[in-house]
Amino acid sequence: MTEQINLQQSKVLESIVLQQKDKVPFKKWMEPIRDSYPFGQLTFDDKYLLLTEADYEVIAELLKDLCGYDVLSAPQVPSNNRMEVAKRINNEKSGGAKAGNDWILISTLSGQLKLQDGYYRLPLNSILVMDQEQLKEHQHQIILIVENKAILPHLTSSIFSETDNYDPLIIYRGDPYFSIAAANEFVISQQERCQIHTFFDSDPKGLSMALAIPSVSGIWLVDLADVSELQHVNQEITFQQQSSVDHSLEQKCQNFRTELARYYQRMNQNRVAIMQEHVIARNLNTILYSKSN
Repeated sequence: MTEQINLQQSKVLESIVLQQKDKVPFKKWMEPIRDSYPFGQLTFDDKYLLLTEADYEVIAELLKDLCGYDVLSAPQVPSNNRMEVAKRINNEKSGGAKAGNDWILISTLSGQLKLQDGYYRLPLNSILVMDQEQLKEHQHQIILIVENKAILPHLTSSIFSETDNYDPLIIYRGDPYFSIAAANEFVISQQERCQIHTFFDSDPKGLSMALAIPSVSGIWLVDLADVSELQHVNQEITFQQQSSVDHSLEQKCQNFRTELARYYQRMNQNRVAIMQEHVIARNLNTILYSKSN
């Protein structure tokens, strides 16, 4: 990890988390950092970043990795007390990774982890924490990235029944405690040898996040064929909060696949925001949108 931030930049990022800011000016120094820590959505004019709770977690992870402290649990100090603030920033070592930064959270649908040195049976509904280096020569043909850690033990093949014999290596995208950067690095290292799929919330933010994944080739979303059957789980307020998250999202969907652009149009027309937890708890139908060649 080569990214570094200075004291002033760390204070800007810290204020975003502590003050729960939903819109901030976009600065050039943020650009290289967002390659490893993808937070916020750029407005159509590239002047501002729009932020949600998920982005606060990413920024907290960033500060934990690059500055050596947890903004979510660290005691607050007055902003004018420069000595106290400085004590919390490892300036000369701000780019150094701490122990555990290479760990990622994984699971499988079949209960079988396929590694180069053998296949390993996992206990029912289990998840594993592994160093990404141990996984780089895995034998799965697909990597499935999920947004929510809580759903990992509850994922079953019935959720992805549209595809026969679907058995990806499932990885959690990360949070302040399981490195987002490590998950991103692992995905990038695998993009030449595996298909990269995502299973995020079926809402504008989830769709935008999925399309931002490097080399994503497949996106799982709740089936909107009969929207009336989804009203009991739809969170229209969440949709309203996210409706302006990315003004170029429809074009990004079109670039990925025409059918995905149509899906996004239907999502907008019906103000759809359906969380992963509801998909699993109610065994809702899902559909895989694969990238056009």
